[in-house]
Formats: sequence, structure tokens, C-alpha cells
Amino acid sequence: MRCEIPVLRRCCFCIPLRIGLLVAGYVKLVLSLLSFIYLLMTLYAIIYHRVVRDHEAFVTILIFTMLNSLVDVVFHTVFIIGAHKKNHRMIRMYNRYSVYNIIAVTAFFSVNMAIYMNIFVFFFLLKYVIFIFLTFIWTILLQLYLMVLVRSEVLKLKNNAQFQFVNNEAEAQCSATLQENIAADKNDNLNVKTLQ
Repeated sequence: MRCEIPVLRRCCFCIPLRIGLLVAGYVKLVLSLLSFIYLLMTLYAIIYHRVVRDHEAFVTILIFTMLNSLVDVVFHTVFIIGAHKKNHRMIRMYNRYSVYNIIAVTAFFSVNMAIYMNIFVFFFLLKYVIFIFLTFIWTILLQLYLMVLVRSEVLKLKNNAQFQFVNNEAEAQCSATLQENIAADKNDNLNVKTLQ
């Protein structure tokens, strides 16, 4: 069964597509930077102050999350530059990264939930687990919507790239004289004079 992805013309049904994508790109860039800084401070607290008992496993998770945030910063920057320059290749590269990022984050989240959540902790911290799970689902749904918007912008830019506007008023006029015709006209005049 085949399902086509819709092509949207506006972001959130009211904002022009490119402007909405730029706003979303800047917001996500700032959030990724803040997340990276927060994770860096948390890593410092764990390593130097021994806040967590089993800090080796927690540090591994934290480093993976920091690397993900850093790569997010790089790709959000590429996306913002591509959106400003209307470069559909840079925007498409960001869209491909988003697909890989969703898959990686979902797998990482599932593995961590399976490893670190036992039955006692699950029931003891049920409201926090539900909050984390709902936040995760909400984030994935927003990212999927953003991917549909980015795909729509890429299609729009690719279709508009085929049009060219030519200013005919500014074209230079060119005139040429053919030497061959002048020489032929002189020979004809000479032939006519010799016949008379």
C-alpha cells in the first residue's frame, strides 16, 4: 500500500514556509546549544564531584547525548545557511540527517529504558517515566512534522530552480557588416561598367 507525503505550502497553516523553517531552525539551534552546555556541566559535576554512584554507565550515556547535541548544532547550522541561501542540497542533507537522528535516538531511548528500568524503579517513578515517554513521543512527532515541512521546501526550491528570467531591455544590440557582400557588390559594379 502506497501513501504519498503531503506537500505543505505554509508552516503551521499560517506562516510562510521558508520563514517558519528559519524560525524552527534557529529555535532548535539555540535549544541544542543550551542542551550541550547543560550536559557539559553535568558531566563535569559527575566526574569531579562523584554525584552518581555508578558513574561509568551514566557518563557513557551522557557522552553519547553530548555528541548527539553537538552534531545537532552542526546540522542545524547547515540547515539555517541552506535556508538563507535557498540551497536545496543543504536543506535535503539536513532532512536526511533528521531521519537518521530519529532512528538513532529511538533505538538509544529504547535500549536505555530496557536496561536501566527494573520493575521496582518503574512503579516507584511511574509519573516521571510517563512524563519522559510522553515528552519523547511529542518530540518525535514534532520532528516528523518538521521533516515534512523541510521536504516541501526542498521540492519548492527544486521546482523554482528551473525558471529563469531574462531582461530583454538590457541586452546589447549587435550589428555586423559582411565584407563578402561589399566585395560582391563592387565586382557587380565593375562588371556593369565594363559592359557599357
